[in-house]
Amino acid sequence: MAESKNKTKIKDLIEKIKSIKHIEIIIGVIAVALMIIIFAGVGGKSVSSEENDVKESVSEEQQSVSVSELEGKLAAVLSDIEGVGKSSVLITAKSSGEKITANTVTTNTSTSQSGSGNVTSTTSSTESPIIVNNSGKSEPYVVKELMPEILGVIVVAEGADNAVTRLAIMRAVQAVLQVSASCVEIYPMK
Repeated sequence: MAESKNKTKIKDLIEKIKSIKHIEIIIGVIAVALMIIIFAGVGGKSVSSEENDVKESVSEEQQSVSVSELEGKLAAVLSDIEGVGKSSVLITAKSSGEKITANTVTTNTSTSQSGSGNVTSTTSSTESPIIVNNSGKSEPYVVKELMPEILGVIVVAEGADNAVTRLAIMRAVQAVLQVSASCVEIYPMK
């Protein structure tokens, strides 16, 4: 008997919902509001909680992409250009390259209430890099590598006395290092 009453109530409710004009718009607005609440993190956090979030671009470690590596690679590439011959490169940089690592952020929130009714909330966060195993070595997971900020480049090459070769060297240096022509000097090798 109770089942048939429940079925009747459900059918009546469905009929009432169907009779509402523009129900699709109302349902859509409610769905969007729920998504905003969920993605904004407003809904459902407990008073004392522990969260693990992966944050990108938080820890910037001053490592690698060294200027000497860039010099060696650029000199090797320039030497392969027709007419250049042997070459050497000197790069001056304002800073060294950076590796940006992914980090795990742990947030602890605790709330206490005093006898007089005052509520005190304390939040603490700790960050630690995400460690991956790379060829038997444990190292931080690198999200992005940033090139060092280049101030100037000097190229000394055997074929630099030829104008066409100088132009090829200039264009190659500009393409690789993303610097303007005013930052690049090219000299013939003795």
